[in-house]
Amino acid sequence: MTQGPAAPRAPVTAEEAQLDQRIELAAKKAALRSLEAQEGGPATGIPVPPGMEARVVIEKDGKTIVLENPTAEQLAAVGIGSTAPSLDGWQIVAMTASAMFAIIIVFYLVLNSARRFSGTKSHGPSQEMADRIARIENAIESVAVEVERISEGQRFTSRILSEGAAAPVSVGEQRDQLRRNGEG
Repeated sequence: MTQGPAAPRAPVTAEEAQLDQRIELAAKKAALRSLEAQEGGPATGIPVPPGMEARVVIEKDGKTIVLENPTAEQLAAVGIGSTAPSLDGWQIVAMTASAMFAIIIVFYLVLNSARRFSGTKSHGPSQEMADRIARIENAIESVAVEVERISEGQRFTSRILSEGAAAPVSVGEQRDQLRRNGEG
């Protein structure tokens, strides 16, 4: 049973990271030398497009360094490619403020959505609303009583008119009788 290459592990300290970089650089050099030996001459590396020069100009600490067709070893010796840019104080403050603002906004949105989806109301009806509903109920009951009185009056009137209890009286005779009595 053959074993495959071990999974690369993450370096724990800066010294281990530098050691890993050196090992990787040595492996690349060995691969380049074996490629040169197979081809019988120096390997050209990355092909350079026509009209472009394989030259790197580095200005550091007031010095200018020109590298013709640089390798990773030459760039590492000058100190290029392995250092991460450091953050200034204002950049750290700006990043911290942005992160805190984002956390506050997300927290606010989560709380609002939790309130909305919980289905429970935070307060019941107010006392003012309860009083108003009671007044509306009272007004509706008053209207119902008045409607009942009107319908009772209509029933009474229609019953009297349908029985025919009143005898027909001529209007002319009644007027004469009122004049005689001195009322008219």
